[in-house]
Amino acid sequence: MDRPTDRPASNGPVFATIPTKYLAFVAALVVGVCLLAGPADLLAIGGLLLLMVPVVGFTMIRLTLAVRLCELAQNPGDLLRSPTGTSTPVPGLMPGHPSPGNYLEAAASVGTGRHGPSGGSFWDALGDTERRALRRLAVERRFAHGTEIFREGDQADHVLVIREGRTRVCLRRADGNERVLARRGPGQLVGERGALEVKVRSATVVAEGPVRAWVVRTHDFATFIGANPRVLDIVEHQVYWRLTEPSSAGPIIPGSEQAGLWPEEHQSLQPRLDGDICSILLGDIVSFSGTERTDDDRRFIRQTLTDSVRQSFAESHIPVRLCHWEDRGDGFLIVVPPNAATTSQVLEGVPHRLAIKLRRHNRRSQAAGRIQLRLAVHVGPVVRDQSGVSGDAIIHAARLVEAPVFKRAVVQRAACLGLIVSAYLYDTLVRSAVAAVEACEYERITCKVKESRIIGWVSFR
Repeated sequence: MDRPTDRPASNGPVFATIPTKYLAFVAALVVGVCLLAGPADLLAIGGLLLLMVPVVGFTMIRLTLAVRLCELAQNPGDLLRSPTGTSTPVPGLMPGHPSPGNYLEAAASVGTGRHGPSGGSFWDALGDTERRALRRLAVERRFAHGTEIFREGDQADHVLVIREGRTRVCLRRADGNERVLARRGPGQLVGERGALEVKVRSATVVAEGPVRAWVVRTHDFATFIGANPRVLDIVEHQVYWRLTEPSSAGPIIPGSEQAGLWPEEHQSLQPRLDGDICSILLGDIVSFSGTERTDDDRRFIRQTLTDSVRQSFAESHIPVRLCHWEDRGDGFLIVVPPNAATTSQVLEGVPHRLAIKLRRHNRRSQAAGRIQLRLAVHVGPVVRDQSGVSGDAIIHAARLVEAPVFKRAVVQRAACLGLIVSAYLYDTLVRSAVAAVEACEYERITCKVKESRIIGWVSFR
């Protein structure tokens, strides 16, 4: 993401932001003392200053981080501003609801090991020199499945970088229930807020399966940041995304989950949506009502498509039963709430896997049973009531999938799957490489659908 415009780049030591007048005062005081003191006094003062250097340096690092974290907590939108100080408009965003930008990159991919404004993990964001320096300070530790790596309320005296395995961040209740806040995977930094902003842990971190991690003491990590100022930007951006990312599990669930699985009683719940920022997938089968197809062909196509979509969600580690699914006869509408998956997780996993399954199906089927699918992906607030789901974002997705130039292109290119994403999604996830998809695969289209002029980005699989 772009650097905030109201703060200078952190390309020097963390104490470089101290006002000049204070530095001048301290320098004048030191010179005055030196002029008045004798040789013995100078030696004593010099020794005292040397002893104070690491203490002052560590304190300044923690103070700088604490100030920046407080600023982010009070005004996280600072990191969403463009270089001109403006924000990207979101097509289909309902008034009175927060921007979906807060949710898109969260986590950046909960559970995938991808995190941060650049689309990579904390470890990926470091340079080779920074990695070597951090590795020298770290001690490798291994944790068995179910181990409480951090416990809520414990002293925050170290951070860790996950190298292998997965963890969940959760709050434990007195009755034995827990609320899962997030999941962390390989390359991600865990415990930085507790170690650098406050003195105790605010949540419990549990190993989901075997975990191998590098553990770094708080003092050593602060020293590392002081010697590598660029890391401060990486950490504060990561803290921003974690302040704004959605909960990873929604409702409180009984006991602990098995790694990667969702309890059946939770899977059966329909999402209660009240303006939640959701990922929206709208699919439409090309020529579904064509005269070359029989009713049996259509039933076969619908069942094949349903099975393929469910398998694609499962392989992308998205619990489909937490999503709202509407069968629309010649297609489907799926609304993925933020507690089920991030938009980057949806965009990275589902279209690619679905295209592979459709291609395989078409190779084995006769012409009447083959499937060409147009798929629109958008994000925005969705409301659910007794009649179903609604929202401007769903309307925008419907117009994307019905764009005439897109419909013609899918047929002309004989694609198994034609994907169209909104301009907002392309700018936020694809072009900025937050999602692991190639921007060069997309082509820009503009057209008028009903009373709206839309911009979309299309890719053919």
